Amino acid sequence: MHAQNVDIAPGSTSTVSIIVGIDPGLESTGYGVIEAGGGSLRCLTYGVIVTQSNQPSAARLRHIFDTLQQVISIYQPQYCAVETIYFAKNVTSALCVAQARGVVLLAMAQQHISVAEYAPNAIKKAITGIAQAEKRQVQHLVKILLNLKDIPHPDHAADALAVAVTHVHCCMSSNYAVGSTRSRGAYVTLYKKGKR
Repeated sequence: MHAQNVDIAPGSTSTVSIIVGIDPGLESTGYGVIEAGGGSLRCLTYGVIVTQSNQPSAARLRHIFDTLQQVISIYQPQYCAVETIYFAKNVTSALCVAQARGVVLLAMAQQHISVAEYAPNAIKKAITGIAQAEKRQVQHLVKILLNLKDIPHPDHAADALAVAVTHVHCCMSSNYAVGSTRSRGAYVTLYKKGKR
């Protein structure tokens, strides 16, 4: 089991909020940490916690928990945003996601980190303004909003960053250009004009 991550630019001031976004899964849990301050957003780190299918479930969940504790210790987030379970998936998959989600909630609760949960359509709506937006559209706008050079990979990490940005849009100052003129304008530029 391995944690893959990309470190961008750790924050250093006390006037910002740190949000960790989580896309839970037993096989691969995505995480993304962003900094919100002064009306701007910045990506601090993102990656995935990968587990091996030949390991016992308990060991896989423990690895997810331990790695999240390390992320929390390094970046000291005040808030956590978690993508909710999509029940259209098969029952076995939903149960595995639920197990990973429970570990995520425990890791946050132990550190007294406030947790908010967002449905996939709510995340798409917050990022693009369209609840039925395609995944690639969301990923492109996350790249723009966080001033990243490339679209975040793997997909679980991109999803985690998207839910973190969603939390800023839904629960923090409207000064942040999320789901607003900048986001919608980028959507029009990239997709309405066919520039993907």
